[in-house]
Amino acid sequence: MSKDYFVYTYEDPRNEYQKEHLEISFNYRPFYVGKGKDKRHLDHLQWDKFNRIKSGIIQKLFNQGLMPLIRQVKFFDSDKEAKEFEVQLIAEIGTRAIISGVEKRGPLSNLTKGGDGGAGWKYCTENSPGYHERLSARVKEYMNRPEVKERLRSSKIGKNNPQFGKKHTEEQILKIRKSTSDSKKNTICITDGVKNKYIHRETVIPENWIIGMSKGERERKISESVKGKIHINNGIKSKMIKKEELPAYLLDGWKLGRFGVKVRL
Repeated sequence: MSKDYFVYTYEDPRNEYQKEHLEISFNYRPFYVGKGKDKRHLDHLQWDKFNRIKSGIIQKLFNQGLMPLIRQVKFFDSDKEAKEFEVQLIAEIGTRAIISGVEKRGPLSNLTKGGDGGAGWKYCTENSPGYHERLSARVKEYMNRPEVKERLRSSKIGKNNPQFGKKHTEEQILKIRKSTSDSKKNTICITDGVKNKYIHRETVIPENWIIGMSKGERERKISESVKGKIHINNGIKSKMIKKEELPAYLLDGWKLGRFGVKVRL
């Protein structure tokens, strides 16, 4: 059996170390330990948003025209053996962060005790079971974070707004109105009886969906549109107004209720 699996280290060429861990000699200070196969050891050269310490060290090296020293320090016949050695080496060198299972503090930027990664990537596609549900839940959770909402809000107000200090010309206003009007004309509302969504008029309607709006959503929209309003009439026609507007209309001869419908006062 060929030794396809290995444990690798990332070392900082700016800092001499001169130590030995588990019979592996280090001339430069290690700052990350991992395991994998094929070209897994090169993946960390891209920015890793989940481990900013490791990525920060690599970026500083790049800025100085240097490269981290990447070594495959030991090879194994199986992924299990590589995982076991990775755990041992991380524990032996020590981590910067306080991690369960690693008592020793040291120069490593690892955020786990090791042994928790797969042998390679298992790519998820749109056809994978539950893909859209998991993606939607993660996006919703992220977008609902207070700091994210505040950052988005701040990016669109005042001088951060791309339209700050600008005014639309009459021609632009007419184009926007026409575009909005055309967009509304070319979309239809469909429902599966529980939720609604808008699609282009020429889009094929999905199975079990029909044109229209669910009863609950329709009632909610109607309820919101009339909330806080009352019916009045002038003997010819009826309309709905806000309650606080009633005194002014009564002075103009309007009465409570719909035209032709008696109102109990």
